[in-house]
Amino acid sequence: SKLAGQQVTLEFVVDTAGKPVLITSATPGADAELVAAVTSAVEQWRFSPAKVNGAPVAKKVILPVNIVESFDRAAVAMKE
Repeated sequence: SKLAGQQVTLEFVVDTAGKPVLITSATPGADAELVAAVTSAVEQWRFSPAKVNGAPVAKKVILPVNIVESFDRAAVAMKE
């Protein structure tokens, strides 16, 4: 697999609803296909929003992702 063994770090904001928004790559020169695949996966995730004094707040997240062999096959299967 071309993507296996690669790493990319994403930065994004978890909004007050727990949705990841403003997703960008923090890895200079990262493979565009890898960034797109990981970004589309993270877009589906939902988080528990951070809270300040009991109220949800938006919070920046930095997420390192290491690609294992099975990721590429799963991504291809989902696109078919």
